[in-house]
Amino acid sequence: RLQLCDKVLEIHVEEAYRLLNKSIIRVEQPDIYLENDEDLDIMLLDAANEVENNEEDHSVQRKKLTLTFDEYKTISSMIIMHLRNKEAEMEDSERIGAGVCKSDVVSWYISLLKDQMESEEELNEKR
Repeated sequence: RLQLCDKVLEIHVEEAYRLLNKSIIRVEQPDIYLENDEDLDIMLLDAANEVENNEEDHSVQRKKLTLTFDEYKTISSMIIMHLRNKEAEMEDSERIGAGVCKSDVVSWYISLLKDQMESEEELNEKR
């Protein structure tokens, strides 16, 4: 109702659409690359050896682990909910100095994925 008309006209809808498209900022998140510190160390050593030896035969091709930002947010939200539930289960005296082991969280997450995975390789890759 651009000019305070009682009826909504096509021009009003077009103007609203234009204004909405102009005001909405589209944000694309890049994929998230996951690497273990050990993998990083191995890659650095491989790179150093490659420079010293000038041979490409010794370089090891590693598969990069990537997640879309949406997958990352979903997984992180699930883990946060799990940790909050664990914290709620503990009594006040147990909370002091206590925590949840990383291996327990990984085991919990893998148990959720078991039904969705088709092969053991997929399961190990997610781990």
